[in-house]
Amino acid sequence: MRRTTMTLVLATASVGTALALLFAWATPPGQPYDEPAHWANVLFYAVNHRMPVLGETGTQYEAQMGPGYYAPSGLLVDLSGLGTGTAAFWLIRLAWIVLVPLLVLLTMRAARVLGTGRRASISAAMLVAANPLMLAMGSTIQNDYLAMVVATVGVLLGIHLFQSREPLLRGHFALGVVVGLAILVKVVAVALLPAILITQVLRSGVATRVRAAQMLATTLAAAATSGWWFVRNLVLYGDLTGDQGIGSLGVGFPPMRLSSIEDVMTWVGSIVSYLFVPVEYYRNVIDAPPALEVLAIVLAAGVLALLVRAYVPWRGVRGGIGRWRTNPDRLLLVCVLSMTALAYLVYALAVAWIAARLLFLAAPVAAIVLAAAGRDRIGRAVVNAVIVSFLLVDVWLLINLAALPPAEYWIF
Repeated sequence: MRRTTMTLVLATASVGTALALLFAWATPPGQPYDEPAHWANVLFYAVNHRMPVLGETGTQYEAQMGPGYYAPSGLLVDLSGLGTGTAAFWLIRLAWIVLVPLLVLLTMRAARVLGTGRRASISAAMLVAANPLMLAMGSTIQNDYLAMVVATVGVLLGIHLFQSREPLLRGHFALGVVVGLAILVKVVAVALLPAILITQVLRSGVATRVRAAQMLATTLAAAATSGWWFVRNLVLYGDLTGDQGIGSLGVGFPPMRLSSIEDVMTWVGSIVSYLFVPVEYYRNVIDAPPALEVLAIVLAAGVLALLVRAYVPWRGVRGGIGRWRTNPDRLLLVCVLSMTALAYLVYALAVAWIAARLLFLAAPVAAIVLAAAGRDRIGRAVVNAVIVSFLLVDVWLLINLAALPPAEYWIF
């Protein structure tokens, strides 16, 4: 890697880290919707040294989540000797900010391995470093950002494996372990498994028996790593994800209904808001000015047009599929994006209307895809406009968050 490239990447990671620290300082404790519930889990692990069960004293509606984020957080609180109050809360908030520069570097590395080029790789890293919602999540107590990091590690490993035509069964087994770990951090990561299996099925140039062995190795490893958690949920709550147990707390999240144009527009608007102006993450206590709302709509339309222009196979669906099959590393990215979106939709429509921010599991992949689409002057202008808009919204959010009254009653 050239020195100038490394300098740009380190500068990008540094800017992302600085912004995350500012977001952590400006955001009142408990202001994000789910932070109190996530913090309750951390405290339960720290005090009881075991996984919680929904309905126990000290648990909230996140208590059925896997231990991937809460166990190390609880251990850190326990070992710190800071107790379970304000100091411990800020320790956890600040400690996990280390993931922000890590994710920036992982995203850049994945883009480089894919061969997207120096400019696109740096742009992808900038998109990850500056995205307002990613900074919001990376600077508060929740398990989403760690899930993104572990998922990106899996994607990077998958890219390496799919670029090779050797069996590498141990590598595919390791890939399954990473998927299992991501699931234990946040169950939405289960979308990674079908994405990998579909890529293994569709890739060309590899014998069928080899692909079958790779699929088996990945599946067995993922099941061995995370399967116990699903069994535990089934025994305790009667379903694989523990959703039924949430009802024991008197909390209900009805399924999403898209029965009218108005419902659809509300849902699409929520997604656009999370992408560009994530006020919903902060309980909607901040009102976005009309100028920012218009900017978000314009940018969303521009990004959609750029992606269609860059990736829709105008020569026919069959030709497009054939092109992806011969590039399984890039096919993996398409499958991760598709399966993440499909898993979100299935769960939201059939079980509970979950926040659209769960789509951000694949945000680093989306950043790579978007940055790679900027192949010419127009495309680069769109990508650069998104990065600049992210930074503008970051500044706007920081100013407004710092002006909010303390919300410690949500936590302490």
